[in-house]
Amino acid sequence: MTYRFILATIFLFNVLQSSAQLYKRNQRIYNPTVFIDLPVTEEAKKDYLMNQQVDSIAISEYFYKKNGNRRAHYNFTKFDINDKGQVVGIVRFEKDKLYNHSLYTYNTDGEITQHLLYNKKGEIDGSAFQNFDVHKLDYYVVKKGDTTARVIRGKKENNLQSRDYYYRKGKLKYSWLNEYNDENKVEQVTMFKGNGKVKYVWDYRCKEEGVEINKHKDTTTMCTSITEEEDGTTTYVYQYVNDKGELYKYINRLNKADKVTHYRRLKGVEEVIEYEIDYEYADDDSSVISTLTKSYRKGNLYRVSDQNYDIDGFFISLTVTFFKKDEITSTYSTSFEYNEAGLPFRYVTENTTKKYKRVEEYTFITTKTSSL
Repeated sequence: MTYRFILATIFLFNVLQSSAQLYKRNQRIYNPTVFIDLPVTEEAKKDYLMNQQVDSIAISEYFYKKNGNRRAHYNFTKFDINDKGQVVGIVRFEKDKLYNHSLYTYNTDGEITQHLLYNKKGEIDGSAFQNFDVHKLDYYVVKKGDTTARVIRGKKENNLQSRDYYYRKGKLKYSWLNEYNDENKVEQVTMFKGNGKVKYVWDYRCKEEGVEINKHKDTTTMCTSITEEEDGTTTYVYQYVNDKGELYKYINRLNKADKVTHYRRLKGVEEVIEYEIDYEYADDDSSVISTLTKSYRKGNLYRVSDQNYDIDGFFISLTVTFFKKDEITSTYSTSFEYNEAGLPFRYVTENTTKKYKRVEEYTFITTKTSSL
């Protein structure tokens, strides 16, 4: 898969991972378009498929040996797509043998309400459901007729509070109390065990400057500062201390269209950089034309991803470079090849240093022609 477009919520995602249990309340069904490499950003895939009037895409995935010969083993996947550009079915094969297949159902708002997974025998191997009518999210997984997991995310009530719940095999494992201020910003999140005892607290009310933040066994303190510039850009700086007393800082910079232009993650009072990404937009300040992502280990650069799109949001190139002690160790490049109709028929990922090559070959079935 290509490196996926990183959203403005990347800070929140990282913070939420500070507890192994907290992520469970954010579970939902993945949009199946993430499994298709297409020459547009993730957000544009649905419109791209709809505009091309695609009924289905068949993708054969091949790997090559160091001597350049193609390996015998390959994967084959067929994606069925409705007239709204939504993936409604996926069938997977390994070589010529059926591996599994999935069916997806959507509501009128385009949200996935059901995912059914069948094994190679045609039996339901598992299913996931989502409901948005009563709660912000009601997500549950059914296996062998039993609900094995359930996540309920509640809507904010008039008392400026909301509650979330996580059940495992019918028993309440964890719950969360979310408390907001009058500006609709989260002030505190309290996590409870199934027996009602407090397990952890996330405090978003920043301490006064100069006040020492002490290590607490069951509390993470999060601080936020916001700076608005005259040119319309806004910078958010988040700081928090986890249960180990470790300090982290996240920096998000948004342009006047509220699109992220820069994100950076730092660790410790020394502010050792761990990760950063820069976005470049077209003149409309909203259409991404490039992303430059850098990852670090102990402050040392070890991976750079450079992805580029044209003014219409179509993929141009992706290059991923790995480093060790400031020296390049290997470079991966990817590219699309197109047919006369302008649709991609090959997607190639290659590393000439490591003699690695992976190719996806596409067959498009559209409502205009039988095949391309």
